[in-house]
Amino acid sequence: MQSHSQISGKFLSHCTGIDGVNLYLVGFRGTGAPAVGRKLAGRVGFTFVDVQELIVKRLEETAAAGEGSVGAGMIEAAAAEVFRMVAALNGCVVAAEGDMIFKTGMIPVIKERGIILWLKASGRTIVKRIEESMADRFANGRAITVHVNERDIDAALLDVVPLYEDVADFSVDTDGLDIDGVADAIWALLWQKG
Repeated sequence: MQSHSQISGKFLSHCTGIDGVNLYLVGFRGTGAPAVGRKLAGRVGFTFVDVQELIVKRLEETAAAGEGSVGAGMIEAAAAEVFRMVAALNGCVVAAEGDMIFKTGMIPVIKERGIILWLKASGRTIVKRIEESMADRFANGRAITVHVNERDIDAALLDVVPLYEDVADFSVDTDGLDIDGVADAIWALLWQKG
């Protein structure tokens, strides 16, 4: 991991227009990368990019063009294409929630001009957030039924936590924080001088 001063220096330089980098928010589903990313991008004047949305759009284009049925290989190829495209940009807060970042082999490309910040959360927090998200979607007429339980999430976290630890330049524990609180913690970690 790079030191706090090295990372803060990169971001402070970017904010003054000297050096362009992206901030990738990664974490298990339910850690809030898209919501936090939108909030943080607005605060720092970066462009927000949601990798998941871009992957879905790319797959819809592929299906519409009659390029075959969508399978795991096609999803990973679309994800790699999206990560490659986003890595060429600068001044973005990129939400990359889930495990696709590991399946694409794009981490070296991302790290060339990007900083990876892992949004950590306990299984209990993740379950609560997923359930709240499903309730919000149901209330807005987009009913989704998914069964999640803390034991399954905790088991999955055992597999992915070492992966996040390995690639992350920084991490923020999101337990007990709302979207603003997480954005504040990231701001304090990466943008505040001193």
